[in-house]
Amino acid sequence: MKRHAKKAPEKGKTQAYNRKKNNSLVLSVLKESPSSGTMLSERLGLSNSALSGILTDLKSSGLIVEQSRRTTNGKGRKQVLFEVNGNFGLIVVVSIANYMAKIVVANIKKEILATADMEVGRYDVKAVYDIVCSIYSMLMQDQFRSIPLKEIVISWPGRVNALNGSLAVSPQFDPNLFADKNFLVHEFSKRFPGARISVNNDIKFALVGERDEGSLSGLENAMLLSVDTGIGGALLIKGSPFQGEQGYAGEFGLLRAEFQGKAQVLDEVASLRALKLHFEKPHFSEVVELYRNDPEAKSYVLKTGEAVGKVLSDCAAFLDVTRIVVLGRCREFGQEYLDAIKTQFRDPCYVPDLSYSTLEDPVLLGGVNFGVYQALKEAIE
Repeated sequence: MKRHAKKAPEKGKTQAYNRKKNNSLVLSVLKESPSSGTMLSERLGLSNSALSGILTDLKSSGLIVEQSRRTTNGKGRKQVLFEVNGNFGLIVVVSIANYMAKIVVANIKKEILATADMEVGRYDVKAVYDIVCSIYSMLMQDQFRSIPLKEIVISWPGRVNALNGSLAVSPQFDPNLFADKNFLVHEFSKRFPGARISVNNDIKFALVGERDEGSLSGLENAMLLSVDTGIGGALLIKGSPFQGEQGYAGEFGLLRAEFQGKAQVLDEVASLRALKLHFEKPHFSEVVELYRNDPEAKSYVLKTGEAVGKVLSDCAAFLDVTRIVVLGRCREFGQEYLDAIKTQFRDPCYVPDLSYSTLEDPVLLGGVNFGVYQALKEAIE
């Protein structure tokens, strides 16, 4: 059988790939702290000529600027320090959850420049229009007028096809939102034509925040579980959020668990919405008060934690993960709730480290980090 020699990559394509890779490496260092050419060369092992070309490219594209010139001892030639250009572009993150919308305007250096909170009475078309108007008003401030808007990142509290931004039908949302399943992308694109629009489930962005700056930092494989109004989750596989074929991966609330003698969907048993219905309390704060003062209520809540643990135990064994981070208002139940979950990890080979998130708002943090990554990636390519 005749063997064909493997075709070598074209020289131009190889050079372009190497240039993008090196540009990305330099930017990753400058995002941490300003550096001189010498410092960059020593850290990255790049020649002076190669680094000079990279810095020239990055300056001409507006991605970096000269921060200052300094000397090490007050004498001799001044050393130029470079830093990421905070005015390269703006990132807007919208986090929608628990009938509230949090809006953050950040720059490419991940600095938070402005914030706004607004109540969302219903998840409907009007709420989306109100959010759009709020963003527009924020961007009309003098400090933002000269800076281009690069990314709008929308964190949505329901199933989202992460591949195209389309929303999955859910009873908690106004049906008119789904007349056009890409309504969010289309509406924001129409109002902000120069920006890229990214929509994903809120827990997927929380995973990015935990991976970059939280309890999942440095891990390749892990799980994130959210127990709040609903139950959701996300998977970190080989260092990246696993989206699944349709972008819906991580919906732990749809799995079934044995509870009170029958198999039930976890979301209908252990979510905070389910607990409010069970105790006939309209507000979660009332459920927490009951949990703290009524032993029977506390016992019931902890049993729902055990149901969560049964599902997590099976998932952890299947995926072989060693770290699971829990977030959401279930933290109001304290360490005993986590301990109830842990009781279901009975196989000594699969007992992952289980803890609450320590980040103040991993969803917003992950949204900002994602937006910055997307903007820099597009600029380099």
